[in-house]
Amino acid sequence: MNHAARFEHRLSQLADQHGELADLLKGLLLGGKYLRPVLCLRVAEALHGDAERAMRSALALELIHCGALLHDDVYDRDTVRRGVPSLWSRLGDRTAMVVGDLMLGRAFEIMPLTGLSCLARCIGELSRASLTEVFRRGVPSVEESLAVLVGKTASLFRTAAELGGLSADAPPPVLERLSIYGQQMGIAFQIADDLADIETSRAQGRFVGDLAERRPTWPLLAVPVTDLARYVAGEALDESAFLTRLDPSVAAAQASIDRYLAAAQAAVDPLALGLTASFPPGPGPTRTPQAAPARSTG
Repeated sequence: MNHAARFEHRLSQLADQHGELADLLKGLLLGGKYLRPVLCLRVAEALHGDAERAMRSALALELIHCGALLHDDVYDRDTVRRGVPSLWSRLGDRTAMVVGDLMLGRAFEIMPLTGLSCLARCIGELSRASLTEVFRRGVPSVEESLAVLVGKTASLFRTAAELGGLSADAPPPVLERLSIYGQQMGIAFQIADDLADIETSRAQGRFVGDLAERRPTWPLLAVPVTDLARYVAGEALDESAFLTRLDPSVAAAQASIDRYLAAAQAAVDPLALGLTASFPPGPGPTRTPQAAPARSTG
């Protein structure tokens, strides 16, 4: 049984502990790629860490991730999550918020003591990044966009790698490299996820996903400022024409993915653990960098 299958089995067992809520929780928790928990388990295995500590850490992190998504859907009024109606759109805001809180609380219950501060820091980063988005007006700078990207996505990947290291009681220098590895992986994943929305939009000749919400995702920051300002302001645009002009933005984003993956690989290569900066097929980057540049902290 591979990491993802073993993890899903334990996640299903965890949901079963919640009685009449079990089916609801399974519908919200199961069926994903489990990129973050698998990263935690891979790192722990490479370091010969405690398998049960790593599994509990991975479960806690996934609960944090899924609970945060439930809250995000309420704030953003997103009506679809993973191809099905979001929880708030089916059962109301209050239910979605309380179920999200349940997941967060359960995460701290099962988290090994060695990882509690790491997990708490991650929640703080998620919250601060979300607040930045709430109060943001107009076109964000590259620095502002990267800060939100790191807080909302890369922080989870970084925490996953760190928790894997903590399960093996890795020393600070190793944890530092694992932290960089996870963060660079997370940045690459989010940029690739943003690109997927662009490619889907271009295939359909209209804005879908984040573009339909007029969100200034990372690849769009290469768009001329005037066009981007009109896009963010929600002004009427020829969507098909806007999309056809995105070739430079797409190329720049693809180069960024390779750069961040290479930085991730460079961070862990000196550890000789056999860890690779790559993701399984599907949403997100699938290629492994051919060469690693100087280390970046992104």
